[in-house]
Amino acid sequence: MNSRMRGAALIVAIAGLGLVGCSSQTDAGSGSPSIPESGPVASKTTLSEPLTHLHGAAVDDVGDLFAATHDGVWKVADNGGVSLAGTSRDDFMGFAITSAAGWFGSGHPGAGSDMVNPMGLIASTDTGKTWSAISRVGETDFHSLAATNSLIVGFDGRQLLRSADGGGSWEVAKAAVSPASLALLESDLLATTEAGLMRSSDEGDTFELVADAPAGLVLLSARASALWGLDTQERMWVSLDSGTTWSQCGSAPGAQAIAAVDDGSAFAISESHVLEVAESK
Repeated sequence: MNSRMRGAALIVAIAGLGLVGCSSQTDAGSGSPSIPESGPVASKTTLSEPLTHLHGAAVDDVGDLFAATHDGVWKVADNGGVSLAGTSRDDFMGFAITSAAGWFGSGHPGAGSDMVNPMGLIASTDTGKTWSAISRVGETDFHSLAATNSLIVGFDGRQLLRSADGGGSWEVAKAAVSPASLALLESDLLATTEAGLMRSSDEGDTFELVADAPAGLVLLSARASALWGLDTQERMWVSLDSGTTWSQCGSAPGAQAIAAVDDGSAFAISESHVLEVAESK
């Protein structure tokens, strides 16, 4: 197992259904609590070079962290070392990693790229070394993208689309939402919107407002049964019940992308640092 999976960023112990070291939203105060003095302690690992224009991040099955940027997808090592995954310097606006279906991306071609603009849905089965066009080439730039092994959902700035066959074919979801970020759990689709956190149990045809979700959530990342979020005040949150209840897990100053690892851990990345939070002893 990669050392990240054993202990690195945003590590929080889990006991039963509660998070040891995280404060519940009820304890912290509904909506916009202050950062607790105890609990997770923020730390930073400096990146070997800046990652500018971060658009997303994800963790693969061995625990390696990858960041999608205006200038390609980059692997972030435990010590903060940054290296380009493959050779693509395309602008990845949407990015997702699944355990079985591979990597998915979308955006615009970079200088010297042979991709069509916009790229539509592209995919990689070799950890980003090479990419292939799948569908909607020259038609769609997914600003937000979420994927599981059986479903892909993307927002192109105008409408929400979904695919149940790995991106081969698409249909427009019935709900009219404009999400800043999307996340897929086993049976639910979550979306951050100006109205608040929205949840759909029918793959985007209808949404309901999650009334008690933290205010101002802008970024989401899901893995296993955990949903992680970052709000406008740079606070990290985690939910283990599809967004119904939340625990606050410290702050992530400057973070532009987050990546869930599992029920107890996630990463937050700024242009110059990987932000880490460990349970205080």
